[in-house]
Amino acid sequence: MERQGIVFRPTMALLPVGALYLASLGRFVALQGGPAEDAAANVRDLVAREIRLEAPRGSLLDREGRVLAEDRPAWNLVMDAKPESRRWMREQAEGKGNEAFQKAREALAALAEASGAEVSAWERHVFSTTCTRRVLQRGLGELSALRARSALAACAGNGLRLEQEWQRVYPQGRALAHAVGLVGVRDGTSERLGNGGLEQACDALLVSTGGVRRALHVVGENGVDPLIGFEAGGKTPRVSTTLDAALGAFAREELADARNKAGARWACAVAMDVRTGEVLLLAAVPDYDPTAPGVGMETEIGPEGPRTVGWMLPAVWPLEPGSTVKPFVVAKALAEGVIRREERFDNHGGAWHLPGRVIHNATEVPHHAMTPREVLQNSSNIGVAQIGMRLGAERMRALWTDLGVNEGVGLSHFDGNRGLFPSDKDWKHPSADRWCVASTSYGHAFSLTPLRLASAWSALVNGGELMRPLWFKGQPPVVERRVFPESIAREVTGWVEGVVAGRKDKVLPSWPDLRWGGKSGTAKKIHTEGYDLLFTAFGPVEDPEVVVIVVVDDPKNGKPRGSLMAGPSAGRILRRALELRGTLAPAARLESAAAPDKVRQR
Repeated sequence: MERQGIVFRPTMALLPVGALYLASLGRFVALQGGPAEDAAANVRDLVAREIRLEAPRGSLLDREGRVLAEDRPAWNLVMDAKPESRRWMREQAEGKGNEAFQKAREALAALAEASGAEVSAWERHVFSTTCTRRVLQRGLGELSALRARSALAACAGNGLRLEQEWQRVYPQGRALAHAVGLVGVRDGTSERLGNGGLEQACDALLVSTGGVRRALHVVGENGVDPLIGFEAGGKTPRVSTTLDAALGAFAREELADARNKAGARWACAVAMDVRTGEVLLLAAVPDYDPTAPGVGMETEIGPEGPRTVGWMLPAVWPLEPGSTVKPFVVAKALAEGVIRREERFDNHGGAWHLPGRVIHNATEVPHHAMTPREVLQNSSNIGVAQIGMRLGAERMRALWTDLGVNEGVGLSHFDGNRGLFPSDKDWKHPSADRWCVASTSYGHAFSLTPLRLASAWSALVNGGELMRPLWFKGQPPVVERRVFPESIAREVTGWVEGVVAGRKDKVLPSWPDLRWGGKSGTAKKIHTEGYDLLFTAFGPVEDPEVVVIVVVDDPKNGKPRGSLMAGPSAGRILRRALELRGTLAPAARLESAAAPDKVRQR
């Protein structure tokens, strides 16, 4: 045959066959002619398959070794085979009819019962002529998976199998949920990263190396692939934090009670070891359940309709500290020698008129002149403003800088907003004393987080040293700097005990085995309506170990006073923290000893 100048010959039909033969021969020579190791590797590549085994994420523990977050094995029941390759579908296609279908349904029902599921939803997928893969049941525990394995024997050849995954669990529930955070999936991939709290802050510390399973590939996906190699994953890390889960559970109940009584929007608490800087507690309500986030959360009605609340952690939100900072000003003034202990400061009848402004005391503050100690115990704004003005702008600014009010807390995740602080222009203004200095002396005109406030209080009650906040157990304590002379810090700490012990209304709790001190704060919000109510508690007074900050936001019930609405919870949380450390016996034991007959009658 000849067409357009091309002559066709029969031998031309053999050219593709010859090319294929030469390629195969070349491949054979390459396999045989190279080094034995390379040849073996090439053969394995053709017949073996490699399965990457997902590594569990590391565990987060509290200071006593209690699990805050960990990965536990879970199994998904998967149907993963084409319809034509599934035995039940083939039997029906071969005309075995209703008898085969009934046996299949019985086997599937037994599998569903073992897995704790409803079979009706499964049948639609297993007997579908179009479905090739479907996860039938997620998150089977070890016992359910064991039962399912036995039931799977009757389902062989239908693409049904168990597929292991890792499930993140939070055994402490809502206690410390904000501080611990969650694990999410990034951008629809299988990579699980922290979403908030220590889960996010510790992403790099919680990574572990997965294993590898190598097996000979079985043609047609029938049977079990013979194992030819296995590489175990790396050791799963365990990160021990300084948090106390038992204290977190107790604090959550106290915060919920304080919030309900005050009719407040939220309440939060922070606790810190004053000697080491270890963060013991970071909690708030409303909150969420990390085992089922979003389920059962509170809702509130806003301009755009209902929304869930409880995701955020107010303990790292800046707020004006109010009167809780007055002891710092008095201690600084004593250290600088600008005031005397026996000196008295006029309260100007409760309203001090300065050029361009008036400073008021709370209505319950007496009008008589007061010593520095009385200024603290009666929480006089006018008295402490005069003391602050004795220090002047430069030394007042240095005080807040030394206390680290705008510094971080050691983890970037909790340092998103460090608050407001007067500018250079404010401190250098000719009227800075009566504005910037006076206002900051009683906790206005600047803001800081409750966590930073706890750190500053630690520096006062531990003898004057500002400690670096620590989050992980075993970290050595770090002294950032000395803020107050030790003798003055101890003296002012003793004065503040009178804020608790000197009260006559018995609002704050008391115990025969604990001397504790504290300071309240009532800060009117600047840009919105309402108040932030604070209370700082520390103890024991003789040798302080723990400081606790409680904040109650925007109360609607009763008179807005920090001592009334935040003080009782702060005192009880402090007591519980000291009990957990072994410093104090449980309060219930004290009650039993005081009234043994009453206890026996119960």
